[in-house]
Amino acid sequence: MTLRTRLLWLSMSTVAIVVIVLMALHLNSLIVVWLDQAIERSDSAGREMQSFLMKRIEERMAARQPAPATVAEAKQIWNEIIRDDTELALVIQQSMVQSRSIVEIEVAGESGLILASSNPARVATPMAAKQELRVLRHAAPLDRLVDILGSRTDYETRVKLGIAGQESPVFQIQVLVSPILLRAAIVPELWNAGVAALLALAAAAALAYVAARIALRPLARIEHVLDRIITGDATELPPLEDRELAAVESKLSLVGAQVTGARRDASQMRSAMSSIARGVAHEFKNPLNAIALRLELLRARVAEEAPEAENDIDILTQEVARLDRVVKTFLDLNRPVTLEREMLQAGQLARDVLQLVEPEAEQLGIVVELIESQEPVVVHADEGLLRQALLNVIKNSMEAMTGGGKLVVTVSRRGGECEIAVSDTGPGIAPEIRERIFEPYFSTKERGSGIGLALTMRAMQLQGGTVEVESEAGQGSTLRLRLPAEQGAAAAATGSAARPAATTESRA
Repeated sequence: MTLRTRLLWLSMSTVAIVVIVLMALHLNSLIVVWLDQAIERSDSAGREMQSFLMKRIEERMAARQPAPATVAEAKQIWNEIIRDDTELALVIQQSMVQSRSIVEIEVAGESGLILASSNPARVATPMAAKQELRVLRHAAPLDRLVDILGSRTDYETRVKLGIAGQESPVFQIQVLVSPILLRAAIVPELWNAGVAALLALAAAAALAYVAARIALRPLARIEHVLDRIITGDATELPPLEDRELAAVESKLSLVGAQVTGARRDASQMRSAMSSIARGVAHEFKNPLNAIALRLELLRARVAEEAPEAENDIDILTQEVARLDRVVKTFLDLNRPVTLEREMLQAGQLARDVLQLVEPEAEQLGIVVELIESQEPVVVHADEGLLRQALLNVIKNSMEAMTGGGKLVVTVSRRGGECEIAVSDTGPGIAPEIRERIFEPYFSTKERGSGIGLALTMRAMQLQGGTVEVESEAGQGSTLRLRLPAEQGAAAAATGSAARPAATTESRA
């Protein structure tokens, strides 16, 4: 994207934001005004009905002989007066005509049943509770807009009539306001505002385009110079007549020369570091080969005298082979690696790795827990690479919990993927370094090599997997290793040979 295009988009974005904000403020003000008017009209209608009911009850009770002996008898007479009053329906209709947003007015007795309504079908049915109109008025602007534009539920305003000494009202007047009617009044204004906003954006786009062409025309040469610096092009350009631009171009050329030199130095440094790393890795291979040979000799000597040591020798042999694979992977960090895929039960692999680190976890005061899904999760992967990737993550989590803690490994199926999640209760990973923990040679530890998690990421990527990080300061971290899970007969055959899924825990 050229500089002209970027400036054009920046100008358009700024104008668009301003227009949208002004439009939103205008729309919000319009909605607030309409809601205030609707609240005022519904309150007025409720008070008019209240005055009419009180007047009607007083007139009818004054003409009634004998007077009721009890409050209950009086309430019954009041209900009959309201229910049988033919003029009440006319008063309700007149109140509704005065407002375009009121759709219904109802009067209910103490029992909650409707005695009079603008909708005759509602008489003798329970009065339904609605959200108060004032709640909508004081809602957040976005919530208020969504309710008005999308809701079909009416809002209410209630006026209550009671008697002294009684908390519950004797009568309730419910005035219902429809959001559909409010919407009918607001949508035309919204449409007008939208048309005006589109016209403003179109005019701004035209002005921004013309301004960008005029302002950036002398800077096309500088843009070309920057492109040459990026690509490393060292060819000479014809001199400029504009002194200011010529001075800028001269300084950019000096910067370009420095950048080229810095690139060359960085490349040489990376090459040197790579050579040193390969040398160190080769130095590891000789002791590992010697250890492997001695283990085989040890196996031959103690096979008959101490058969119980066979399992420990197997574990040591496997770890030597794994370390040898680590060295090879380290050497091949920037070269292709040949995968040795096989069907693996992810839960069993996780169990084996936890068994390996359990003594160290016990010394560090770390509680280790394994959680497996009920059904075996099978992957087609390189066992050595996957084992090393998981071990690196577990060891990294254990090192983070310097004062003890809890480490949980969860093996589960997520859709078509196998997920191995490693969660710890350590200090978490700072946001500014979260994206760098998988970089080779990057480490926050004083003696860290910075290759553990880098090898983990590479091992997962080679097998079509991914690594995700979730962490909060003071809340620990979770690293999720994900690989495609096997389906169907292959998974069933491998799973049937594995041990039952379970949840295990060991405590230090």
